[in-house]
Amino acid sequence: MRNENGNQSIGVIDIGSNSVHLVVGMYHAGEYYSIVDDVKVNVRLCEGLSETGMLSEERMALGVETLGMFKRMCDTYQLDQIRAVATAAVRKADNGGEFCRRVADEVGIQIEIIPGEMEATYDYLGTINTIAIQDALMMDIGGGSAEFVLIKDRQKLDAISLPFGSIDLAEKFGLKDHITPEALDRLDAFLEGAFSQYPIFRKAKGLPLLGVGGTIRNIGRNPPAHDRLSPGNRPQLPHEPPGGGGGVRFGGGHGPGGAPGAQGPVQGAHGHLHRRQPGGAQGDEDHPQRPDHHFRRRPAGRRGLRIPGLRRRGAGP
Repeated sequence: MRNENGNQSIGVIDIGSNSVHLVVGMYHAGEYYSIVDDVKVNVRLCEGLSETGMLSEERMALGVETLGMFKRMCDTYQLDQIRAVATAAVRKADNGGEFCRRVADEVGIQIEIIPGEMEATYDYLGTINTIAIQDALMMDIGGGSAEFVLIKDRQKLDAISLPFGSIDLAEKFGLKDHITPEALDRLDAFLEGAFSQYPIFRKAKGLPLLGVGGTIRNIGRNPPAHDRLSPGNRPQLPHEPPGGGGGVRFGGGHGPGGAPGAQGPVQGAHGHLHRRQPGGAQGDEDHPQRPDHHFRRRPAGRRGLRIPGLRRRGAGP
């Protein structure tokens, strides 16, 4: 994909604590963008980090493999630019720099490690124009950190990044395999103590809580059976039309050519990469317990893209 009429093609890779996510987009003459492809792989870089302070060899190897696959996709699209950013897991790990060097040497992608406050700002920028809300406390729970942004009159007034996320807390309080009331009580006490230290939560008292990210989407799709909300009362999530309709609506839509993306599994180096039909939620691709080999893909414009090293199954040539 080359520059045409001032357009720029770009691939953005988000190396998170739980998943690694590639979004391919077209920036149209500096005015607006459209999503061309969208792929996510559950790598779980953060697994074991809270206990050892290090990224495990197994997690790093899967991360390098995934980024290699993403690089081949970007090369196939002939992108003008690739930007890769890493967040909490790489930021906190003692060997985070080693992981970045491995990726540079073996894959050819330079990784930028961004601070938590910048991560929170990106959360805000990516959300504020997708939902009609004036004042809120925005929350993004990742695998290795949690970001909060105070929004007043649609402006960012304050933002913090807390150095713990869903994977950290599950490991710390023994919630990975079996959840007990006692463990939840300990978690509640820990969170109340942590939140009491930050003025942003006092400033946000009485405001609605706006959730973004995979953890929140899963809660929105699958609330506990005893706490299910009717569609009209269910919290609105970004990229979801007012009224809900019983499921989260995801962005993506059609690509520049207007053709819907192809569906069907694609076999990658470590498992299956699944296309996800634009505009609909299919499964819990962001769930922290999803196995390593499960890939999810949300296409938005190209049909039958041939990716070196990948083979389609169940889709046309």
